[in-house]
Amino acid sequence: MNIARNTLFLFIIIMLCACNNEAEPPKEKSPANRSLTELIKKNPEDAQLLIERAAIYAKEGVYKAAIDDVQRALAIDNSDVSFYHLLSDYQMDDQQSKECIETLELAHEMFPEDIKTLLKLSEDHLILQNYEQSFLAANKVLKIDPQNAEGYFMAGMNFRDTGDTVRAISAFQECIENDPDLFDAWIIMGQIYEDMGNKKAIDYFNGAIEVAPENVNGWHSKAFYLQNNGGIEEALTIYKKINTIDKYFPQAYLNAGLLYLDMDSVTKAYDQFNILVNTSPTNYFGFYYRGIANEMMGRNSLAIEDYQTALRINPNFTRAQKAVEELSKG
Repeated sequence: MNIARNTLFLFIIIMLCACNNEAEPPKEKSPANRSLTELIKKNPEDAQLLIERAAIYAKEGVYKAAIDDVQRALAIDNSDVSFYHLLSDYQMDDQQSKECIETLELAHEMFPEDIKTLLKLSEDHLILQNYEQSFLAANKVLKIDPQNAEGYFMAGMNFRDTGDTVRAISAFQECIENDPDLFDAWIIMGQIYEDMGNKKAIDYFNGAIEVAPENVNGWHSKAFYLQNNGGIEEALTIYKKINTIDKYFPQAYLNAGLLYLDMDSVTKAYDQFNILVNTSPTNYFGFYYRGIANEMMGRNSLAIEDYQTALRINPNFTRAQKAVEELSKG
């Protein structure tokens, strides 16, 4: 490793850690963390122990402590690129987007041929809507590996988000050709064609299902396309299938219920919304639409209860507020 670069790196890490190293660690919530803390006291130069404790802190949502541990681990051992990736993840989770990007840029400088670093850099720039930087990182991936499917995927995401549909389709096609098992590429291609009003959409949703039949998102994408394009009965059949794969998938109950409402099958609609609120008790749409079904069946007091529950979950849900006011007048 270049001595000057290594010296600069250590200076950066020391500065990052300086304000934290003397701080008392947060009160440990789990026995595993208490054990790790004791081990770290006995082995203060063991970077892996710090990484393990950071993972527990992150799982508990204590991101600043997780960040501190990874920074300390990097000050001990800066040769493991995965440490940089963890640090960037925890910084993004802690809404430190600037620091996240700086960490990944430093990792790229230290490991210029590491494709995973470039893909993470591209993804995080995309999240922050830094499209030019995101595309540049994806392009670097493809220069290193011209058949890298994820590089094409990230290029496609940038083209799609900036409105260049033609090049987005081309990039996602390349992605699928290089890795036919990349589920998200099939879904996004389907969505692009759906937005264009092109019937090819169904072929890509079917492709996603073939790649991952256990993934309910593929089935849901197909069902949602069908319900908006005249295939209501088939959509309802798929929603039932989704519920056998994952009984806690809320969109299937919600969309099936809405279809039954449109078909004036109010009892069937109520049943779907009732399952939804029992499997997803914080889903305010479920309570709102169960309220509508109750109101349509003349059960006004139950409807008001449902609307009020929707409002307790989401006080800004104006449709529920209006529903309560209108029903209370009567």
